[in-house]
Amino acid sequence: MIKILYFASLRESLGIAEETLSFVPADLTSLLKTLQQRHGHRGRELLLPSRVLCAVDQVMVDLNDSTLVIDLSVSKEIAFFPPVTGG
Repeated sequence: MIKILYFASLRESLGIAEETLSFVPADLTSLLKTLQQRHGHRGRELLLPSRVLCAVDQVMVDLNDSTLVIDLSVSKEIAFFPPVTGG
């Protein structure tokens, strides 16, 4: 099992703070596709590598890095949150 956490505006827009998947997707791309399908139109709109930041077991990862290899079978927690801007 793997715990998925949503923060800030993602949590508000999806209407969920966390969920648990009973299966472990092969990689982060598969995970995002699964979550997009699970959350319908809002998921497909919000859960895109270009629109979210991601941490795996509290370590930031770059979803746009095509060479990124993460073994999700040993991961316990995946967190998604919107980019933060300051000013």
